[in-house]
Order: sequence, then C-alpha cells, then structure tokens
Amino acid sequence: METRGAGSPVVELHGNRRAVVDGCDGIVDYDSERVILRGGRLILRFSGRGLRLVRLTESSAIVEGAIHQVEYAYGENGMGGMPLRQKGESSPKGGGNHA
Repeated sequence: METRGAGSPVVELHGNRRAVVDGCDGIVDYDSERVILRGGRLILRFSGRGLRLVRLTESSAIVEGAIHQVEYAYGENGMGGMPLRQKGESSPKGGGNHA
C-alpha cells in the first residue's frame, strides 16, 4: 500500500530511463541535463543526459532520458535559491522545451 504525506508527490521510477511524478504542480527549470519539478514544498531534481519532459498535466509529469541522479529538497525557494516558476512560464535563461 502506498503512503503519501499531504502535498507530497509520488515518484515512480522505471529503471533509469523514465520517471512518472504524480502530484507535481510546477516546473522550476529544465534542459537536456536536468529537470526540476515542484510538488507542494518538495523540489525534485532529475539529472542525466538527453532528458525530456514528455508529458505535463496539472498534477503530473513524465521525464524520460538517461536519469543518473534524483534529488529531493524541501523549501519555498527551491534548490540553490532558484525562483520557482508556474507551468507555462519561460525559463529565466530563455531555454527549455515545454511539453
């Protein structure tokens, strides 16, 4: 049985090639080497090669590519002091491939 804290996303990994995140409510940043998502106060960072955000809905995301590392952090401002963005906002550095 699955245990989920209030406002916490559920992450399902399929090997190191696919991650399904249920409970995702925003994109912090992403490019081909990292995808950073927000789920409540939890920030999820996927690092790797050839990463793609292949699906994004109001409450879920699917990341595909060679996933080398998954990091979890709590806080209002995200990792490394990066400001959080809502879905649909462009990357501060002008990059990113929104799905």
